[in-house]
Amino acid sequence: MGVPVVLCTAFGGEIGTVLEPLTAAEGVWLRAVRIQARNAAYVHDRRDGERRHIARASAEPFQRHELDELYGLALAEGLRASVAVLSGVHDFGVVEPDVYRRLAGDLRRNGCKVVADLTGDYLTAVLESGVDFLKVSQTELIESGRMRDDSEESLVDTIRGLNKEGADAVRPDLNHS
Repeated sequence: MGVPVVLCTAFGGEIGTVLEPLTAAEGVWLRAVRIQARNAAYVHDRRDGERRHIARASAEPFQRHELDELYGLALAEGLRASVAVLSGVHDFGVVEPDVYRRLAGDLRRNGCKVVADLTGDYLTAVLESGVDFLKVSQTELIESGRMRDDSEESLVDTIRGLNKEGADAVRPDLNHS
């Protein structure tokens, strides 16, 4: 799309050793922290047209100094940019939700627009600091209890609730979880 992207992330373990050069080869400007813990990974087979789960390795929690280094990188890059996108972790507990709350708040207080694609406790945390734009799955809203059902009325009520909680704009993804 012609927009320069800086990805701030952490790479660890054997999985991280493989992912780091593959990510860099995609033309993304990479700002990475090397960590002791391993990254999460999953393997799906789609050769027959359907996605079939083969294997999954869970991520491990960051050590405090590793998380501090990643936070500093993300904050510095976010302050250089006009927009920062915060996306979630697959394995809950790897990074505490409060880290997202603090980062969203620090970025916004310094003039950076914050876009979030989060769910659960991570969504609740960033809403405390506020976000400029929230992308969220309707399925995840229902599963988390934020939305009562898949009716249009419930969707409108949920979006209004998310606005009141701290999302300036909300884009529900109606077809994806």
